[in-house]
Amino acid sequence: MEMGNMIFGNSRGEHPVDRDLQDRFCLLLEELGCDRYGNMEREHKDFVVRPYFWGDCECGWEALDPNLRHRDACYQAKLASLRISTKTETGLDEPYASSRTALCEAMGLDPLYGSEVHCTCDYPQRFEDWFSAHKLGAEGHRDDCPIVLPNFEHRPSGFRLKWYKYPLRDSYSNKPLTAKMIREWTKAVLSSGVSDGK
Repeated sequence: MEMGNMIFGNSRGEHPVDRDLQDRFCLLLEELGCDRYGNMEREHKDFVVRPYFWGDCECGWEALDPNLRHRDACYQAKLASLRISTKTETGLDEPYASSRTALCEAMGLDPLYGSEVHCTCDYPQRFEDWFSAHKLGAEGHRDDCPIVLPNFEHRPSGFRLKWYKYPLRDSYSNKPLTAKMIREWTKAVLSSGVSDGK
């Protein structure tokens, strides 16, 4: 997953999509009456296309604050203190890195991999419990919140696809996307004629 998508984006799913399918997929979008960003000019009975959503949560999920913190003895709490105590005018540099390595070694953690994300308390379980008790839909947000709506749906098959910024960039789907599926969908669109407004 791209860093921007991880922090700001919303494309998530079970199956990463092969970006080599992008040109074929964009031709399908054009046959559906969309531009190459997924802005739809017409509708089709079997397909829903939505451009990437640049807005904020509209269901209130992101306003919910679990108010959960790592325990005082947790590596993450100690690392937060370390960040403050070793910060210099140029930011986090060598004093922080060497102190972080020493902290990892003292706590029996790998200093090379995961040194910024190790957790030694029950935070993940407490967050999971909070999430389960407060979620509004399967992904936390209400299922109709634009943040989680798929960018592309094929209604008859239940296929759903989400992308980051534009079609097939860092994309994920609920079922594997294949060139054959795109060919079949394109053929169906051409034979049905989207210009009739179906």
